[in-house]
Amino acid sequence: MKELVSYHSGVKFGDISSEMYLEGELGMTGDDAFELIEDIEKLFNLDLSALDFNLHFAPETGRIDNSEYGYYPVSVGHLIEVCKQGSWFLPDRNPVYYQKFKRAILVQDVLTIGIFSCVLVAVWLVV
Repeated sequence: MKELVSYHSGVKFGDISSEMYLEGELGMTGDDAFELIEDIEKLFNLDLSALDFNLHFAPETGRIDNSEYGYYPVSVGHLIEVCKQGSWFLPDRNPVYYQKFKRAILVQDVLTIGIFSCVLVAVWLVV
């Protein structure tokens, strides 16, 4: 599993542990995470029909639409357990991780509003 995660994340094999979260610590969102999950599904012949991708991973662009996003981060260890069981199941609920990502989303929203406001002021000054 660590080899697959290393390949898809670009993180060195030796730097990956089973406790690391794919998104938060390994930077895997959107297509990177999807391709990893897809490879795992094929290689280990898994039933991932219960996987709600948007619950666990943010899109590479755009807003996060799932209100439960952040509560169920996926770790390397969780992927190992999924492979052992042969099907997807929810990782443990993690309220601390959820709060961390809610703060990050708030900062992203504030920055977006700030940039948009600066552009409006610049256009107004030019006109």
